[in-house]
Amino acid sequence: MIRRAFLLILSAGLVCLAANLKLSNEDIEASLTIETTQITFGSTSEAVVQYSGKGEMVISRAKLEAGSDKITLSEKSRASSELVYEIEPEQMGSFEVLFKFVYTDFEDKEVVQPFGKIELKAVSALTSEEKKTLENEGAEKLVERISPEPEPAEVPINKLAVAAWAAGLILAAAGIWLFISKRRKKAREEVKYALPHKSAYRFLEALKFRNQPQNGQMKEYVFILSSLLRSYIQVRFSLPATDMTTEEFLEDASGRGIFTDEQRKTLQSFLEKADLVKFAGFSPSQQQALDMMVSAKEFIRTTEDYNFLVPEDEAKSIGKALEAEDV
Repeated sequence: MIRRAFLLILSAGLVCLAANLKLSNEDIEASLTIETTQITFGSTSEAVVQYSGKGEMVISRAKLEAGSDKITLSEKSRASSELVYEIEPEQMGSFEVLFKFVYTDFEDKEVVQPFGKIELKAVSALTSEEKKTLENEGAEKLVERISPEPEPAEVPINKLAVAAWAAGLILAAAGIWLFISKRRKKAREEVKYALPHKSAYRFLEALKFRNQPQNGQMKEYVFILSSLLRSYIQVRFSLPATDMTTEEFLEDASGRGIFTDEQRKTLQSFLEKADLVKFAGFSPSQQQALDMMVSAKEFIRTTEDYNFLVPEDEAKSIGKALEAEDV
């Protein structure tokens, strides 16, 4: 088994104390040395990782991670046996950080080796007055006091030109507002909405007054009735009911969980009877044909929603199977 050795050195500002951590197993040996655990807030220092191994190097990607969001580590440069990172505290105070080394070998397997926890301390380089400003008024006010921006030089202003420009801008804005307002008003006036179930009832009544079952036109009657119900479902539930077979449609509806068990049973019974008439040459009795109308109305009744509106043109598409003059 190829063994690897890693050496991590964190250096920052003044040397305060040293902390050493080591880890090893049959695959890897590593040591982490912190030369100082005290960093001045607002400054950065380097973390250097040096690694080597017996025989062929097998490290394809390596990075140092810190288990705390209180410091920032970012890679600065890389060499075959050295990685350099920057460490920068995000605020003052003491932080206990779990350092770990993460690498990927040639087999593209990621290995994580924790070094252990290190106590880091970020100290302030500000004066007592600057600390008070930072605490009471925030960092932006502190920056203003330390590095005040120069006063902008006065620029001569042509008041007449400014007034003319402002007047033109106001007129342009007013024109745009009037144009948009008129378009919105026109759009509201042009688009009318309807309840899908109300439209469906109206089309069913139109079909009923044709008296097709009484005149022996069973197939035509069932075909239109089935088309009306499928079109209603398509508009009401956004299902492509008119383009699917009964089996495909029921499977799609079940997958979406749109209907209750009772609604699904009513719909399945209706569609299967309609398919027998349309495709199998079955001729229902007059009473059976009228019962199918009752079944269609019952299904629509259970799916009524007075809060669901669609454009009037879309609602009219439910009655596509009927001739316009009969609706």
